Amino acid sequence: DVIVQIIRIGDVIFAALPGEQYTQYGLKLKEASPTGKTIVATLCNGYCGYIPTEELFGTAVYEVKLAAGSYLEEKAGEKILKLATALAEDLMK
Repeated sequence: DVIVQIIRIGDVIFAALPGEQYTQYGLKLKEASPTGKTIVATLCNGYCGYIPTEELFGTAVYEVKLAAGSYLEEKAGEKILKLATALAEDLMK
């Protein structure tokens, strides 16, 4: 389990995401933002390793090797992105 936080101040959304998220996830979250004003912070609420994109698993990229530095499942990044997007949308209601 990891902690995903979304905070809204006015029309700005702050996303506090766990681990070392690959840039692609932050960009996707910003694209999906209901306000278009989203700030993404990673390495929040504890360390859970690198969170690379799913297509990188099985390659020679060192961040995707499951070990002490990266121990989440392959779909972790997409699950975190989906939750963060849903929380951001919920805050705008």
